[in-house]
Amino acid sequence: MVRKYALVFTDTNSLLRLLYAIATARHRGQGTPLRLLLESGRLQVLVTEYIVKEAERKLPKLVTKRAVSHWDMEPSEILNRLREELENMLRTEQVVPVDADETAYARIRRAVEERSNRQIALRHRGWLLHCVAREACRKNIGKDLPVVEGILLAYDVAAAVPASSRAGITRPPFPVVTDDRDLFCSLYKCLRRRNLDRLIVLIRYDTFRELIPKWTTEGEGISDDEMYRWCLSRHCNGARHVSSQP
Repeated sequence: MVRKYALVFTDTNSLLRLLYAIATARHRGQGTPLRLLLESGRLQVLVTEYIVKEAERKLPKLVTKRAVSHWDMEPSEILNRLREELENMLRTEQVVPVDADETAYARIRRAVEERSNRQIALRHRGWLLHCVAREACRKNIGKDLPVVEGILLAYDVAAAVPASSRAGITRPPFPVVTDDRDLFCSLYKCLRRRNLDRLIVLIRYDTFRELIPKWTTEGEGISDDEMYRWCLSRHCNGARHVSSQP
């Protein structure tokens, strides 16, 4: 099935990688697949206001020696270009904070939050947050729990988008892009326990970048099987295993 319109969710670092890739392609005048998908409106990135603020705070870290050599500009100029690109992506709703007011999804988001019968992933919120915190290897996983909540909200909002107006995700999966291995594996294990991994598909940025053009144009499946196997066998040194029961 060819998808006329695709929605994905990214965490902070994946949003920054996407931002840098699009800004670099625009600077060089390159029509990369990701840039064409975003600018044509065939791909839209959902995030949360928490992620946008984190991205704005971390923007200076994108201005590395490599960036300076690729752009052939002063670091301050590169940083300004990146800030302008993020502002443009937000203004044109190539990137949309799903929990913000005055966006295309504000009305749907309020309906999802206020009506329990509209909730699919959010009804598992309490259990999933506890599960992710329990499965994580590092102690500071708490800073990623707002990202998990954002993923659940974004899924339910995307699932509620009327098929008559936009494709939304009336047919799963809903890709979530993250390179944070601990968050990836902890959330994957927990989604898997409640069969939610059929709806929310976790994928690393490089795999996303490779597969998303085919997923949107040729209807091919999207998954990250190599990472799934790593999560089940080596996450936390293999000390923890996924149970088939909640």
